[in-house]
Formats: sequence, structure tokens, C-alpha cells
Amino acid sequence: MAEEWAVDIQRVADEIDSTRRAIQRSVEEIRGRVQETTEWRRQLIRRPVTSLLTAAALGFIVARIVTPARRRPPTSPVLSGMSPQVERER
Repeated sequence: MAEEWAVDIQRVADEIDSTRRAIQRSVEEIRGRVQETTEWRRQLIRRPVTSLLTAAALGFIVARIVTPARRRPPTSPVLSGMSPQVERER
């Protein structure tokens, strides 16, 4: 009985070591993928059009946030209360 337990304990220990090595390999692989994905220079080279469109969109969004909104006068003569002739003379 003691021998069976020793064999079972050794088998469990071997499985734990095997699992630990597999997890370490997986973690290293994921770490490499994350580093590659987050490296912006590599992404810029791989996908120049997407990078350009992303930069333009971000620039537009930042400009909208930073630039104060301008109030435009109403364009419709009905909304402004003036006739089209008066509106043109202004």
C-alpha cells in the first residue's frame, strides 16, 4: 500500500511539474505576442493605411474636444426672423 501511494505521489508530482512547464511556455508565448502587438512602430509598418486613418480620426476627435464650439447664426430666414433680402445685405 505504501508503495502504491509513493507511485501515486510521484505521478502527481510529475504531472504538476509538466503542468508548470506548460504554463511557463504559455505565459512566455503570450508575453511575446503582447509585446509584439503593443509595439506601435511594428504596427505602423505592418498596417500603414490603418495607422494613418486612426491618426486622422484621433486628431479629429482631439480637435473637437479642444476647440471651443462656435455658435453659428441661424441660416433659415424663418429662424432668424429676417427676410432673405435683409439677410443678404448683412
